[in-house]
Amino acid sequence: MPTPPGSSDSPVAPSGRTASPTPPPTLPPPKVGPSTPSDYRAGDIIAGRVVKGGSGPCYAVVNDDNQRFALHNDSGLVLEEGTYITATVAPLRAKIDCGEGTPYALVSFKRQ
Repeated sequence: MPTPPGSSDSPVAPSGRTASPTPPPTLPPPKVGPSTPSDYRAGDIIAGRVVKGGSGPCYAVVNDDNQRFALHNDSGLVLEEGTYITATVAPLRAKIDCGEGTPYALVSFKRQ
């Protein structure tokens, strides 16, 4: 008895083409973008060398990846140029120009 069309046990699809096996898995695209800085600190902490010091109110810190931060603190903190610090920072609440760099309010710091 002949087999009705479309009910064959052969790997030929009803369209007449051979059914393909399951496709191989594809890899996700590679991650592209900047790497994490070598002195990265999570959240509101930055670390780097003081390049503009004094008794304030403006300071500048450059991290190991050459990213510059313009820091403001009007409480008379004294930072010496060349000192390596770890600083807690916060967004500035007022528009204050402390020069070149990413602006932050300097909350506190620790000399390394």
